[in-house]
Amino acid sequence: MVDDYRAMFSRFWERFRPGHPDHPVYQKSVEQRSSTIPIAIHGDEGRGLAKVPVLVLAYQVMIPYSGENKLNSSKHSYTTRLLTTLLPSNWYAKKDASINAILQALAHDLTQLLDVGITVCGKQQRFYAAYVACKGDWPWLRKAYALYSGFTSKRICHLCDVSDPLIYSDKF
Repeated sequence: MVDDYRAMFSRFWERFRPGHPDHPVYQKSVEQRSSTIPIAIHGDEGRGLAKVPVLVLAYQVMIPYSGENKLNSSKHSYTTRLLTTLLPSNWYAKKDASINAILQALAHDLTQLLDVGITVCGKQQRFYAAYVACKGDWPWLRKAYALYSGFTSKRICHLCDVSDPLIYSDKF
């Protein structure tokens, strides 16, 4: 059983390497990588009671418990995501300061998980976790990455300064 998950994590990191050769996980030994769980952060600004926006953040393990050849979104979200934050919008600080603080704390925790890891109680097994992706709906990604473009802004593209749809359509 132990060898199965070690081999699975090793395969993931070898397949991940060509696209991300500078990822910090490759500073770890081969042995440590075989115990490193690849995770994504999933963010969504859904609606709660009375249609009040609610920020939901969760870790999502990239390889599901059902195995590496299964989709991680084929089961209930309770089995594929680990809730870390639930924050109603009426608790937000001005200018998304609370979201920024949550992301800083999350980054600190993720750094600790990669650098130090955790030891499973009663066993001499240390696991690590490595952040590999951020996913979510567009409103969440705009807040997480402090993007100025989107369907609620005049700016169309977050990479350039195009703000007029007519200019955009003429150039492209």
